[in-house]
Amino acid sequence: MTRISSSRTIISARTILLWLTCVYAILLPIGTGLAGIIGSISLMNYIAVAMILFGSIALLSNKNIFIKKFSLPTIAYFIYTAVSILWARNIVFNWYVATNIINGSFFLVLSCFDWEEKDIRRIERSILLSQIIVVVAVIRNISSLFSYRLNITIVSTIGISDFACGLCLMIALWMNMASTSGQRRTKVLAYVSVAVDFAIILMSGSRGALVMVSCMALAWILMGSFGTKTKAITILSIIGVIFIFENYLISFLPATVTNRMSLQAIQETHGSGRFNLWTLAWNDFKASNLGRMMFGYGFDSFTNVVEYGSHGGSRDMMAHNVVFQTMIEGGVIGLSLLSWMVISQFKIASKNKDSFMKIALVGLFVASLSIDMQVTRIWGFILTFNCMRQRCTRSILQS
Repeated sequence: MTRISSSRTIISARTILLWLTCVYAILLPIGTGLAGIIGSISLMNYIAVAMILFGSIALLSNKNIFIKKFSLPTIAYFIYTAVSILWARNIVFNWYVATNIINGSFFLVLSCFDWEEKDIRRIERSILLSQIIVVVAVIRNISSLFSYRLNITIVSTIGISDFACGLCLMIALWMNMASTSGQRRTKVLAYVSVAVDFAIILMSGSRGALVMVSCMALAWILMGSFGTKTKAITILSIIGVIFIFENYLISFLPATVTNRMSLQAIQETHGSGRFNLWTLAWNDFKASNLGRMMFGYGFDSFTNVVEYGSHGGSRDMMAHNVVFQTMIEGGVIGLSLLSWMVISQFKIASKNKDSFMKIALVGLFVASLSIDMQVTRIWGFILTFNCMRQRCTRSILQS
C-alpha cells in the first residue's frame, strides 16, 4: 500500500510539474511584464517556485535522486554565483539575486528527472504557442513604435532589448522545424514565424538582438540538415532580404529605430555607453588585489565596484556583458566556471545531435555579450531545457 501511494504521489507531482513547466514556457517571453498581477512580484516567480516545490516533492517521494555528470558544470556555476554574495560589499536581496537563485534551483530540480519524449514535445509545443502571445503583445503596443522604439507593456513595462533577445529559444525552434520537418505546411509556418520575429527585433531597435539573430541564422545554416544546394539558396535568400530591407523597407520604420542600426551611431554613442563601461570594468579588475581578482567582489556588486556614474553614465548600470559582469563579481574562478558551463552546454547539445538547442545556445550566449541575459528567466530555462533533453535522450536509449 505504501508503494502504491508513493507511486501516485510521484505521478501526481510530476504531472503538475509538467503542466507548470508548459505554462512557464508559454508566458516566458512576456514574463517581466506580468509583475503587478499579484503584488509587486512577477507571476513567473510564483510559477517557478511552485515548479521547484512540486519537483522537490516528486524527487523526495521517489527517494532516488541522481545528479548526472553532464549537469555538474552548470550546478557549480549557479552555486558559486549564489555563494559569492557572502563576500559582496553590500549584501542586498533584490530581483537580481532572486532570479539567479530561482534559475539555479529550477535547474537543479528539473535536471534530475528522466523526462519522457512526450513531455519534451509538450514543452516544445508550449514554446511555439508563446508566439501567439508575442504577436498579440506587439500588436497591442504597436503605436509606441512611432514615438521612439517599440515599447511592450502588459501589466508592467518589459525592457525592450530583454524582450527581443528573449525570443531566441522560440526562433531556434522555428528554425529547426524549418530544416527538419517533412511537411510543407509546417515549413512555411516556420519560415513565416522566423520572419515575423525578425521584424519584431527590427522594430525593437535592439542591436544586440539583431547580432544575436544573425549569428543564430548562420548557425542554423551551418548546423542544419540542409543539402549544399539548399544552404546556398538560403544564404542568397538572406542576402536578398537584407538588400530589399536596406533599400526599400527601412523607410517604413521610424528614424529613431533605423538610426540606431548604423555603425556611425554605435561609434558615436560608444555602444550606448557599453564600450566605456567595459573599459572601466577592465581597469578596475586590473587594479584589484589578488583575492578580489581570484574570487571577485561578490554577486550583485558590479554597480558598487565600477563607478560609471562619475563618468556621466547611469549609476546603477550593470555590465550588459556576462563576461565583464562575471569578471568583476566572480573573479577568475567565476570566469572559469562560466566557461566550463558554456562548453558543457554545447557538449550536451552536440552529443544529442540537437540542432535546436545548439542554435538556441548560440543565441543565448551571443545575446549575453551585450544584454544582461544571466539575470533573465530565459537564461535559466534554456540551460535547464538542454539538460532535460539530454536526460530524455538517455532514458530513450536505455529503454
